[in-house]
Amino acid sequence: MFCGYSPLRAGLIKPDNNGRPRRAEKLGGVKILQGLTKFFRRSFSKASSIDQAPVASAPSNVIDLLHPSANFAQVYAGYIYSALSVRAEQVASSDFYLYAYKNQSEAVQIEEHPFLNILDYDLYLFSELRTKVPMNFYEAKYLGQIYKDAFGQAAFWIQRDNRGKPRELWLLNSRYLYLIQGLGFYKFNYAGIEIEPEELIRITFPDPLKPVAGLGILQASDRTAQLDYVLHKFQTNLVNRQAIPPYYLRTDQDLDKDDIDTISSQWSARFGGPMNAGKTPVVGNGLEVKPLAVNPNDIELGRLNEQVREEVLSVFRIPEAIIGRNKDLSRASAESSIYVFRTLTIQPQLDSWSGSFTRFLQKEYDRRLSFESDVVIPEDNERAARAAQTRLESGLTTINEERQNIGREAADVPFANEHLVRADRIPLSQLSDFMMAKINIATPLDNRPAQNNPKSVKKSINASSMFPQVYNSQLRFWKRIFSMQRDDVLERLNNAKVSDDEDEDLLVGILFVVAAWNSYIEDKLSERYREILASSYEAATGVEIPADEFVREVVRQGLSLVEGINEETRRQLLDVITEGLKNGLSKDELAQKISSMFEDISSTRASRIAATEATAFLNAGLEFALMTNPDLGEKEWNTQMDEKVRPSHRPMHGQKRKPGESFVSGNGAELRFPGDPSAPADEVVNCRCFLKISKE
Repeated sequence: MFCGYSPLRAGLIKPDNNGRPRRAEKLGGVKILQGLTKFFRRSFSKASSIDQAPVASAPSNVIDLLHPSANFAQVYAGYIYSALSVRAEQVASSDFYLYAYKNQSEAVQIEEHPFLNILDYDLYLFSELRTKVPMNFYEAKYLGQIYKDAFGQAAFWIQRDNRGKPRELWLLNSRYLYLIQGLGFYKFNYAGIEIEPEELIRITFPDPLKPVAGLGILQASDRTAQLDYVLHKFQTNLVNRQAIPPYYLRTDQDLDKDDIDTISSQWSARFGGPMNAGKTPVVGNGLEVKPLAVNPNDIELGRLNEQVREEVLSVFRIPEAIIGRNKDLSRASAESSIYVFRTLTIQPQLDSWSGSFTRFLQKEYDRRLSFESDVVIPEDNERAARAAQTRLESGLTTINEERQNIGREAADVPFANEHLVRADRIPLSQLSDFMMAKINIATPLDNRPAQNNPKSVKKSINASSMFPQVYNSQLRFWKRIFSMQRDDVLERLNNAKVSDDEDEDLLVGILFVVAAWNSYIEDKLSERYREILASSYEAATGVEIPADEFVREVVRQGLSLVEGINEETRRQLLDVITEGLKNGLSKDELAQKISSMFEDISSTRASRIAATEATAFLNAGLEFALMTNPDLGEKEWNTQMDEKVRPSHRPMHGQKRKPGESFVSGNGAELRFPGDPSAPADEVVNCRCFLKISKE
């Protein structure tokens, strides 16, 4: 958008009924000339706080070509057209869905809703001439993305019924949508109509200098757009000129206009035009044929074409392969280009559309609603297959869980719902806790390192190979704990007197005694933590773990987190009871709600806690092994190298440290090992990273 001094507001140029400029008032010739000069100079300035430039004659530079008075078709051509259209096509072809969230992780798709009816039947283009044209959602997305890329925003004007509910959505032509900003307020003007910001759904590229306005890619890259426009004009003129023979005629005779016209006409008839190209001209006495060469500057300008194309594609973030310009294109490079384009260019645009419409839905209908697009990032099927195989062989998932991930029905085969041990594929449930704490599943059972024999230790060992059996052991432990807590709460509820005026917090204190559960769980976990530490220590050294303050400290740090786990359970229980009493539930109905809550906890939190503990204490054992046996080598931080790795841990992959030294995360946190219980929670919860010890 363009902002500047406005003669419309100053009264120099009076608007007509449509809000457009008409003739100036008769203020005297000099004043009119001075005023109009000031008007045209400042109308296209970006320094003012009023973004309302009136219609003027179409100027020649590209900034003005983007102005509403200019012919936008002059810019919307060539590489600019290719860039704008390919982005718009990708956005328009992406599907959006309406969801209602029950909680942060569970949502239900909604197929019938007034908003969806508007998108199907009541979507219009409202032109600058105040014409209402029906359109479908595909067309609205396509045209809206063009407006956003060119002018910084796509804007839908909300039309309401008599009850104030949204009835229709009108897509506005952003070229004619002006920001009017003053001290303490701002609004918009479209075709002479003032619109409050609350009545618009705006998908924008915010202008850093004026955040409430939009700044399009085309506006921000006006120099590149100008070069593209000028070069296409140049190439057109050059082709037209080369359609005649590269000669001109010279004579010393005095020729009048009629003579010149006659000779030119005859010359053009015999040698002009593409059909006569290549004919050798023969002239009579008095005429001399001179070659007409191409200006070297013209040739140099033509070479700028490649540079302009690269600049256009760069500012719009489009790989050359997407518009078919890569000469060395292969399937691999094409797939790579598509991945980059959809990941870095299209997905952010879809997220922008989703965010703007979600804000509208939550304000107008329900705060639980969300309007979300398909994820357009293509999946690497080969990599996904390898990852699935690794998860199966590591005991992280079952056969039926992997089938469910790809939309297949559950298989009715032995052990399809069991986690399998890599060594001989027997169900983990058939192994005792003691065996699962001792067996390294990455090593065949008959080739495990002999105890008390350091020489049998492998040159490289990592905690990842030991993770599955420890995780599953801890998962069963926490599921058992949550089951016991559920039974205890239900029994206490059955013996308690519950009334409508009950103090919920007091009732929860009676039903769930945090201190007692802290003591019980810490007592059980203390020995389990030591066993996990010992299993990785002994796998690395081949000897039993000695008693040491390091072990005691790590165990204490791990146990200190138990209180937080129980406090979270107490908070969830308080929410369920408060809601139940508020809705007048009976004791039996309340018991059902509590049972459902613990079932959710057992299926979600238990897994997260077990993974966090397995990571922490297996890696702590390897850290202690290095501290007591420096000759083992050095420690190396490894991630799982997949999309689930937390951003702060991605740069840590491959970091190497000496025993006792700390790694540094992307957030600046120091961790002695993955899952370090002394580190911030957001660096360790559900972490799947692992230490690797290697000898040089």
